[in-house]
Amino acid sequence: MNILTAFVIASLTTSGSAAPADVLLENWHGRWVGSHTTIDTVGKSEKTRVVVEIGPDGGGQLIWKTTIGSGPFVIDHNYRLRSVEGAGDRLVLDQQNGIVLPARRVGDVIYTAFTYRDWQYFTRYERRGENFLFEVIKTTPAEKTGKKSQIDTYKIDQVTLAILQRAVPPKKL
Repeated sequence: MNILTAFVIASLTTSGSAAPADVLLENWHGRWVGSHTTIDTVGKSEKTRVVVEIGPDGGGQLIWKTTIGSGPFVIDHNYRLRSVEGAGDRLVLDQQNGIVLPARRVGDVIYTAFTYRDWQYFTRYERRGENFLFEVIKTTPAEKTGKKSQIDTYKIDQVTLAILQRAVPPKKL
């Protein structure tokens, strides 16, 4: 099967009306534990504990709670993930603070992209086998050199990678 054929099949299987996010991503439900490693521009890396809890809220959305760090240095993010009506592969990640990120599901992968201050972020969340993986790529515009081009380039300033394992069976949060 060539790449174009695979793309067409994936497009056909992910389009159409939206199922509620809590049904659509049922295999994502549960508590996922591990760590993520953040690598900066000079190659320095830092490892941090991460817990992700995903489960239905009873109203067709998913509760998506991410806890980063341990002890006195903990950051909690409480999101709601929901499907976009009439767009089977489109989701919304609501940060519950007025910020709503459009997301797209392709197979068992969810993608988001956003800008914060001068940085652009690209995120990828994936269920693979018995693992929950995510990566966050942080970029800034590269210096322009030479002729004017239709292509803008970006420096990759930071990469965060995580592989989490299911800690407990799925439950209602």
